Amino acid sequence: MMVSSEKTYSVGQFATLTGVTERTLRYYDCKDLLKPSKYSEQGHRLYKEKDLYRLQNILTLKYLDFSLEDIIDHLEKSGEDLQGSLRIQEKLLKQKQEQISNILETMKRVQDLIHGQEQIDGELVLSLIHGIQHEEDIKQHLADHVSQSLVDRMFMEGKPAEERLTAEQQMTSILTDINRIYNEGKHTDSQEAQEKALELLTLLATVFESTDEVELQKAEKAFEDKPMMFSQTIKPEVEAYMNDVFEKMDPAKRKDVWRK
Repeated sequence: MMVSSEKTYSVGQFATLTGVTERTLRYYDCKDLLKPSKYSEQGHRLYKEKDLYRLQNILTLKYLDFSLEDIIDHLEKSGEDLQGSLRIQEKLLKQKQEQISNILETMKRVQDLIHGQEQIDGELVLSLIHGIQHEEDIKQHLADHVSQSLVDRMFMEGKPAEERLTAEQQMTSILTDINRIYNEGKHTDSQEAQEKALELLTLLATVFESTDEVELQKAEKAFEDKPMMFSQTIKPEVEAYMNDVFEKMDPAKRKDVWRK
């Protein structure tokens, strides 16, 4: 009777040999992805050299970002089927690469916006990210309700990147200060609240330039139609606070801002 000379490995030895943790090997066993060749009399997992080849294929497909379910499926397929799957996976990875690139670009833009801010509200940061993430969708939605020229002004299209960044940084700084003033409990007719409101109006007047009231009302309606698309840069209670600040502002100052 011939005795097989093929070496067997305990789960610990196999883990050391392959660089895969024992926990992962047990998980692969439970998922029927990599079953041990046999079990010892005590019920311990035992692996053979052929298991090394299968594990290598598993790790290769995992490197290519296949899910465990897909890996199980692909290991049973012919080479031709696997080639087709690789083409599909390449397409998916390119999409993921584009997504990651967009995320990194968004993160950089947000960091540029909050650069120099000593303290900034976490919800405001998330709101900025949301706005950048959905910027193209927002532009399209607004274009369905208002003139393209207003959309271009709102997003400062055609303006130098440096000028746009400066305006966005100013807006972020103003909104940060407004949140702080509100949290400090300062009265809406306080000098700081009034000055910050005037600063906000001045910036908005610069961005919107000469926009008639009807167009602005249409833009406001567009915001109301898709509340989830347009992130709230300030909390409702802070917005109510600012509305009160504007109501207490000298009407002559408000008009003067929009005349410039």
